[in-house]
Amino acid sequence: MYKIYNNTFYEDLYSNFLEFYIKFKYKKNLSQSSWIKQELGVHRILFNSYLNEDKKIQYQFVTIFSKYGIHIFCVNTIHGTITGSTNDTYWKNEKTTTTTRFLNPTKACESHKKYIEDLIKSNTPIQISILFSNDTDVSKVKSNYDVCLFKDFIHCIKKDTECITNENIVTEFEKCIGR
Repeated sequence: MYKIYNNTFYEDLYSNFLEFYIKFKYKKNLSQSSWIKQELGVHRILFNSYLNEDKKIQYQFVTIFSKYGIHIFCVNTIHGTITGSTNDTYWKNEKTTTTTRFLNPTKACESHKKYIEDLIKSNTPIQISILFSNDTDVSKVKSNYDVCLFKDFIHCIKKDTECITNENIVTEFEKCIGR
């Protein structure tokens, strides 16, 4: 279980491993975090993954509903230096000895935003951010969206204006999970 948590975005979403473990193993509900509650108040967390033809995860999204609106985070557990721009088909991941390409996540982010918009059918602002592992250098990425590290996700949210009530946070989250 610690393997699922360690060195992943879960470390930044939840206050500690014990909170994650209890919510995952026993409550089977990761939609709230005590740490995020302390930072933002009422909130909900939605997880979505998109698979490729080989049934492997191509894109992971964490969507956070809070008084600041809806924030979609495309989560990338990639290490090294990332280069690329909004219109590139591929971005590069440079490590000490190798350079690999990966699909630019921008189009997937826009598709996921459309998916969320279609579910909630409201005017609540939806922001997109692309996140990378905390030891990644993202300074060379030029994107129309925020590109930052896992540990900085809360700043992406707090820079926006409060725009949604506590009731609407829960209502819009529930639309996305089919309630």
